[in-house]
Amino acid sequence: MKKLLLLLIAVAMGISGFAQVPPYNPYTQNIHYSPEPTAQGIHNCGPIDAIFTMGMTTQDDAVDWTNNPLIIRICANGFEFRGNSATAIVYGNYSEFFSWTLEGDSCLVGTQSDTIHGTGTDLFNIHPDAAGLIGVKMNIPPELEVPSFAGIDINLIVPAYMSTYNVLSDDPESSYTQNYISHTTISGSVFNDPTVGDTPMGTPIGAPSNTNVYINVVDAGTSLVEGTTMVPNTGSYLVDSLSVNTTYDVQISTNQGIKGQLAPPIQLPAGWTFADEDCCDSLSSDGLANGELDEVSASTCPVEHANFGISNAIPLPVKLSSFTVTEINCNPVLNWTSSLEENISHYEILRKEEGMETFELISQIEAKESNTNLKRYTLLDEITDQSKENFQYQLRIVDQDKKYSFSEIKFINLNCNDFNRNVSLAPNPASDKINFMYFNNSINTSVQISILDVTGRLLDKNVRNILSGQNNLLFDVSTYTQGTYFLQYNDLESNEQGTLKFTIK
Repeated sequence: MKKLLLLLIAVAMGISGFAQVPPYNPYTQNIHYSPEPTAQGIHNCGPIDAIFTMGMTTQDDAVDWTNNPLIIRICANGFEFRGNSATAIVYGNYSEFFSWTLEGDSCLVGTQSDTIHGTGTDLFNIHPDAAGLIGVKMNIPPELEVPSFAGIDINLIVPAYMSTYNVLSDDPESSYTQNYISHTTISGSVFNDPTVGDTPMGTPIGAPSNTNVYINVVDAGTSLVEGTTMVPNTGSYLVDSLSVNTTYDVQISTNQGIKGQLAPPIQLPAGWTFADEDCCDSLSSDGLANGELDEVSASTCPVEHANFGISNAIPLPVKLSSFTVTEINCNPVLNWTSSLEENISHYEILRKEEGMETFELISQIEAKESNTNLKRYTLLDEITDQSKENFQYQLRIVDQDKKYSFSEIKFINLNCNDFNRNVSLAPNPASDKINFMYFNNSINTSVQISILDVTGRLLDKNVRNILSGQNNLLFDVSTYTQGTYFLQYNDLESNEQGTLKFTIK
């Protein structure tokens, strides 16, 4: 590349008289792309232009273009040219000094067809055409394998008279992008669509009637979820980090999928209706209103306008502020918080064990009659068969009119091997004091102990020093009301942890 230093050298030599013949120094430099690649590379398949600077840093003009033209050769690698002719592909003020032809499918050749200007003898008034821009219109092929390199090579073929008197030799210019990102995106909108069976349209909605809906992108070949997102309040969603050159089924549901697991059921609350779906031209419905877009092809091009319509999105009688499933002593504990309860009768707790096809009803909890807006519910599911580890839970929310809706599905994977058999509580049930018996294999260790209620609220937390052998640690529970509690311990030396359940009578 020729820098400003070349300009100074050329001018200095001309002024000092050292150069007996005019030197010629054509150059190319500053190759960049529009739009610019991200730090990870180019990851769209739309139009992209390569733009660079070309010029000559010497005083004299290159006038002998009829007999001794300067030739520039531009070859694309990984890209494809965007246009049917060379003149439609190349643009820029400096390209006008050349006549252009296509060489095969991937190279452009420009032959000097006019005088190329040097800088002139006045260092402070350089000829305005001594340098200029050349742009090349390109595309990223949708079928390009990823990851892959892409870029352009630029070579100057210098005529003999220029080469003989060149101050510095010309080197080929080239620029490569980084690897293509090996993922793409799927985006679209969810509409509150009053008409069933037409193109999805209407008002974009994110949480229709205060109910979260999710977009799950499922690999059509494996039926496993590869990406998921909750539809935001704008109604327009985007799922990223999806593999390219893959066929997907795109689903909408109140159930959120988990990456790497089988897709959850496509489900809307009772009374809601799938209106229509469309991918990806916003012109027509896919013909089957079922909450799913089948076989959406994802290449290096982002998939856009994967749209869904929902009709009759009536308000639900309850809004769940939270719904979690955690593990305590190798048993799942369900906690959910509701607000805006209206005409609610009860909650039905549904469970699906690994190997089961459907959910089963395991418990029912009546809705609370308090006037508080925020109501908390808890259920400890004591698992009798501890050989099973994977469970799914869902709430069926039933109102006074026997209508119902569903919560999203929650997953939990139990790890029962961590239960420590060297600990116990007595008496259990307790009334005023409870003894935590802990057998220690170390010397001068410490155990952090926490006591929580069934909602997970921390009631007490302290660190006790213990000795080797059997330790009996006494706790005052006289101020606790009747109910169920949990004691969690963490050996700060061995990092052994566990949870014990006890009750106050």
